[in-house]
Amino acid sequence: MLSIKRLSNAGEAGYYGEAGYYTKDGVALASEWGGQGAEALGLSGLTVDLDRFTELLEGKIDSVTHLGKPDGQGKIVHAPGHDFTFSAPKGISIAALMGGDERLIDAHHAAVKVAMSELEKRVLARKDGERVNTGNFMYASFTHTVSRANDPQLHTHNVIPNATLIDAAWYSLESKEMYQFKMMAGLIYRSELAVLAHKLGYTVEVTDRQKGFWDIKEISDELKFETSKRRREVEKSAAERDITSQKGLEAAAVMSRASKGKMTPEQLWEIWDSTAASLGVDVGKIVEEATDRATQRVQEEQKNHSPSLHMDDPNSGVENADEQIPGVHPEALRATRLAARALAANEAVFDQDDVLKGALKLGFGLGSNSFSKSDIDTALEAIIEHKELLVRPHGLTTPEAIRKESYIVSSMLNLKGVYAPVATKDDVQHHISNFEAELSKKLGVPAKLTSGQVKAAELIVTTKDAIVVSKVWLVQVKRQWLMWLIYCACARL
Repeated sequence: MLSIKRLSNAGEAGYYGEAGYYTKDGVALASEWGGQGAEALGLSGLTVDLDRFTELLEGKIDSVTHLGKPDGQGKIVHAPGHDFTFSAPKGISIAALMGGDERLIDAHHAAVKVAMSELEKRVLARKDGERVNTGNFMYASFTHTVSRANDPQLHTHNVIPNATLIDAAWYSLESKEMYQFKMMAGLIYRSELAVLAHKLGYTVEVTDRQKGFWDIKEISDELKFETSKRRREVEKSAAERDITSQKGLEAAAVMSRASKGKMTPEQLWEIWDSTAASLGVDVGKIVEEATDRATQRVQEEQKNHSPSLHMDDPNSGVENADEQIPGVHPEALRATRLAARALAANEAVFDQDDVLKGALKLGFGLGSNSFSKSDIDTALEAIIEHKELLVRPHGLTTPEAIRKESYIVSSMLNLKGVYAPVATKDDVQHHISNFEAELSKKLGVPAKLTSGQVKAAELIVTTKDAIVVSKVWLVQVKRQWLMWLIYCACARL
């Protein structure tokens, strides 16, 4: 899961640097700088110093660069930044924190870095009034291990100071594209973590393929429920306010937020162990068994040298086998092709991110045939190189779509001016007036077609061409306009 928060002031830096987050072996979880912006400042990979962190949130990049706008009173006002928080599935948190599987913490961190790297590509800023894709930012990562209800919750805050580089100069960044990428970033994180969880010996079980949610099967639903008190608080708050949307749930989480009760790691582990014991669950044993399975899976993979995939196997994950391409993960190739076909069935041109999204969702729960985002990237590059998909200025399309478009265009040109008009403009106006009167009476409010709709209607019924192309954008407008066409047909215009 990914949640986003806009920081209100640089003073919030202190919250992220709170000490006291440890693994079960007593190892403190360190903070870390990431991103190309951090690399430019010589911070990449270093532990986050809170004083320097605060300065960057204030817009103080160096001794000569202070981002922001003068407030007219001798001070500079600067928006501090944004917090992108990735939270692991509950089962992962339990195995990692209650069972002491530090491999899962490392896997969580690796998945977060992949998602943040993709998010970094979407960074924009304004230079001389023009929007520029900078493709860089810096972020400070802080991994916390407990929820506000003191349940095990592995999550990493990635705080992005409001700064990005353009031609060696620093500018405030624009966050709109990053916020719009939220769902995709969360999906990429969960996909990467699912692949790693399988390699570490766990069984990935899809809970909602459409949204891309999953958890590990080894942890019982009862234990997940008993260690999800914070989730129940949010759901209760949402129910009291009749909130059902994901965005609404995030708002409910903020409204129901209470301060974290301070407990020592030893106190937390005692409570968590007691909870598991009361349900007859030995989390430590689950971790040991997963570790053994991981070793077996590595040995099997080395023996097979590559993932075994039988094209006719009904359990292989993605239906409709295709010709393989050397060097491309077979299952990633299948998923990418299927995602592209699903989009092409409804759109002549579609976005590359939508292909990625569809392929990622198809990849959950494939066991040894699981694939990562990089596998999808390779598959997409391959099918573009093989001309299965074609790159156009506004996205991707297919050879079939190009053929259909060519056929329509040639038909339009060949059938221009070959028929007599259906009606005159006066006829159109007469029927539009009648239609608007009847529709207004039916709705109880004045209803009129827009000028654009009127022009389109006049074109359709007064043209001498056999084929007319008209683009109508809004659903409400399209519906009203189509109702008029049906009205005219019934009136035998």
